[in-house]
Amino acid sequence: MSNIYMQIAELAQAGREFALATVIATSGSSPREAAAKMLILPGGERTGSVGGGRLEKLVLQDGAEALAAGKSVLRQYRLEAEHEGGIGMVCGGDVDVFIEVHPAARTLLVCGGGHVGQALAFAAAQAGMPVTVVDSRKEFADPARFPAGTQVLHANPDGEEVASLVGENTYAVVLTHDHALDLAALRNLLRRGAAYAGMIGSRRKVKAIMAKLKEQGFEDKELAQVHTPIGLDIGAETPAEIAVSILAEIIRHYRKSDTPPESMREKFDA
Repeated sequence: MSNIYMQIAELAQAGREFALATVIATSGSSPREAAAKMLILPGGERTGSVGGGRLEKLVLQDGAEALAAGKSVLRQYRLEAEHEGGIGMVCGGDVDVFIEVHPAARTLLVCGGGHVGQALAFAAAQAGMPVTVVDSRKEFADPARFPAGTQVLHANPDGEEVASLVGENTYAVVLTHDHALDLAALRNLLRRGAAYAGMIGSRRKVKAIMAKLKEQGFEDKELAQVHTPIGLDIGAETPAEIAVSILAEIIRHYRKSDTPPESMREKFDA
């Protein structure tokens, strides 16, 4: 068991995704008692056991599905023959397993430290997202303007230093003060495969930048992944309100929500 806890600590420190399956209750005859654990990694690698055999195979399958969906689940397995409604075992008991998903660490990269970028950094910090802000203007790349713990870079958003920060769990937002920088930043992000890439701007600006990216070799399917104009439509006007709308869209994206962005009041009144 100590090996599992050591591995969990290492995975969490590295920001990697994993699921922890724990037997939380049993009744009748079962192969393992409550508190038995199994660590599940994407790809099927595992440490520990919740009982072996058919039970463990199903828990691994359910763990893989939970990881893909990004949501923890509670499953009950009847250890009886399939024709009796069970999973194909003959122990005769029931096993409840909680599969707890620990998503990979998500980071927010803000290209542009102006008023909206500053407000977004504060909002994201409150939501628990590590934030990096990049701005080519020295006065805007001042750590004193941002929450404690924010990584602030005085650099152009199209440079290799910024590109090296982008990975499959990076949520990147382009908010620079210059259309040419917006174009350069977005081109850099699209080549690195960010989990989310969004850009602020009017529809005219968006259309012009998308046309230039297409001229530079980007395909329609790549450009379609860019969230622009950015944010959920909540009627935002101030920098703080715009930051909330952007963060809301990012959260909706990584929570894999497919519900329309309706208000909670409309949802409960329905």
